[in-house]
Amino acid sequence: MIIGITGGSGSGKSNVSDIFAENGYTVVDADKIAKDIMKSDEALKKNIEKLFGKQYLNAEGEVDRKALGRLVFADGEKRKLLNSVTHPAILQEIEKQVKCGGEKVVMDVPLLIGTDIAKLCDIIIAVLAKKEIRIKRITERDGIDEETAINRIESQLSDEEFIAGSDCRIYNNGSKEDLRLAVKGFIDGLERYI
Repeated sequence: MIIGITGGSGSGKSNVSDIFAENGYTVVDADKIAKDIMKSDEALKKNIEKLFGKQYLNAEGEVDRKALGRLVFADGEKRKLLNSVTHPAILQEIEKQVKCGGEKVVMDVPLLIGTDIAKLCDIIIAVLAKKEIRIKRITERDGIDEETAINRIESQLSDEEFIAGSDCRIYNNGSKEDLRLAVKGFIDGLERYI
């Protein structure tokens, strides 16, 4: 069983994935894979420097993800350009980890809908939350200002698009315990049919 978890920034995908992990699922985290690849792939770093400029690498020669994020979430063309150079390596690593993940795998992939990776999923779950809650979570989690958080949200799929591209939804507007109960209920229902 391969479950795809998707949703916009600040919706709570990682929290949902953590609850699946607590219930015996292997989690494949696309954001972690992206961070690892941007840190370790020297050719990719050089490509990012060539495409966007030296100012997007820090003094240690690592990709300054926060600065690059501000740039690409404010400019759709630059975001497409970044995705074109990063996604092939990220998707390859996701596929590799899914194959090694065992019988119960959860893929936490923000940009899942409409990709080839979505075809690997038996079920796609969209995690949704109100915009004001997402803004608060993003600014607190990432240490960015509200305008940057709003740009990030507005650069991603809308709730309607997440709903249309998923099989079911989990709403994450309450407490962590509310979310835990909702996800646990989903897992219990799902496992009755596996």
